[in-house]
Amino acid sequence: MSSGDYSTFKSKASAIEPLLKGESGGSISPGRQGIETWMPPGQFFEETHFVWRIPAGVAINDCEKIVCLHGIGSLFLFWEPLADFLVGCGHAVLYYDLYGRGFSRGSPNGKYGKEEHINQLRNLLDHLKLCQIQLHFVGHSMGGCLATLYASFYPENVKSLILLAPAGRMGYFPFGFSLDYCCCFHALARTYLKNSANQESSWRHAYYKPSGIALQNLESMIEVLHIMYERNPNSHDAFWLSATQFPLVDIGKEIATVSNQDHIKFFFLWGENDPVIPISRLPLWIATIEEHSKTHKSIQRVTTRIFERCSHSIMGEHRHDVLKSIGSYIDSFCRDDNGVETINL
Repeated sequence: MSSGDYSTFKSKASAIEPLLKGESGGSISPGRQGIETWMPPGQFFEETHFVWRIPAGVAINDCEKIVCLHGIGSLFLFWEPLADFLVGCGHAVLYYDLYGRGFSRGSPNGKYGKEEHINQLRNLLDHLKLCQIQLHFVGHSMGGCLATLYASFYPENVKSLILLAPAGRMGYFPFGFSLDYCCCFHALARTYLKNSANQESSWRHAYYKPSGIALQNLESMIEVLHIMYERNPNSHDAFWLSATQFPLVDIGKEIATVSNQDHIKFFFLWGENDPVIPISRLPLWIATIEEHSKTHKSIQRVTTRIFERCSHSIMGEHRHDVLKSIGSYIDSFCRDDNGVETINL
């Protein structure tokens, strides 16, 4: 199916260019009145838009392979800086748009629960012939929850889970009101979430007093997200229905299942000032891993990195340190197949 069958996104080039760097293949074509048309830089498989990058001159069997999963209201561009960095380090990186986000079409059955998102990921990996090898999964927020759920179903396909403030042990429904309230006042809640001012307020809430480069990252991403929600007709429903159908609150059983697979290692990155998914959730993850690890040597399986003066958007606020942390962690698998090395930063 050609890219012309998908929604077109438009933006000022100045807002998009900071996010489209490196080797992703993105193209921006001039449009009328200085507004440019943003065409999908990746490929399509069924409803899914994805970017699969293999470093030049490196055999696919000779590099670590990483799959990146974005958050509930984000898109593939969230991972572009990390992909640039990891490909430059000699690793292969796959990142894609969840159903209804970015350039991907809506869910085929109109639902946005656990089964739909896991099947989207599994089908894409099968299409790329990546189901029979161990991969690193990097997930932010809902993406971290999705990565863990996937690992509970397909542990043989997972080498590590690199989780940036993951959902899944929230203990409450996000957005400040209960799930029952949202279901009872469906239209009202959706109208609230569709309001651009409310959306932008929540995006800014994901940063902790940004300045300098962090502020530039925030403003650029806000521009892109406004465009996505304006131009992709599925974005609002994908966000809303994921929030109410996907298991964001408690996946304790699935975490226990993954913890029982001693070959899977965990790396948690968290902002100390995260109001969306507070760092108080981290001990719950670690306690479950410790309880269900067969070897009772969970300390060798779990690495953590806490970022001071940082909210929910870790990648935007501390980009350099996040890239270095994840890169060092993945490199450690190349140096030592028996465990994860200590990361010194």
